[in-house]
Amino acid sequence: MILNKQNYDRNIELLNYIYNNAKIGSQSIAQILPKINNKNLQDTLLGQLSGYQNVVNKASEMLMNLNSTPKECFIDKISQKTGIAVNTMTDTSASHIAQVMINENTSGVIELTKKTNQISDCHQNICKLCDDLVKIQEDGTQNLKKFL
Repeated sequence: MILNKQNYDRNIELLNYIYNNAKIGSQSIAQILPKINNKNLQDTLLGQLSGYQNVVNKASEMLMNLNSTPKECFIDKISQKTGIAVNTMTDTSASHIAQVMINENTSGVIELTKKTNQISDCHQNICKLCDDLVKIQEDGTQNLKKFL
């Protein structure tokens, strides 16, 4: 991947953003899976988890190819963990969990779209990875709607 000096930092920023978004999505699913009693819902979320993990690995690899390492955003991580715990403390029904995860997906799509609009000159491979992550989240939302 060849980047000119001018947009190198913006591409690193976007890759870190993609990495963190997918990492937090993975962690959200991992945190909520033990609370799920519905096998079909578990399978649906496991499919999305696999997609997230793939994006995390690709973003990490792309960052390494650019002589950088993933920079995790710990504030977002703590906020996500607290939000999932509070949202599922009293209601672990399939419908409620689907709603929580749909909200997570929707938030991810919005944030990724905003970030890519700010960094419009990203490298083609990075833009594609971002688009892949948005698709994972959009597909996740569609797959979860049947549990509402």
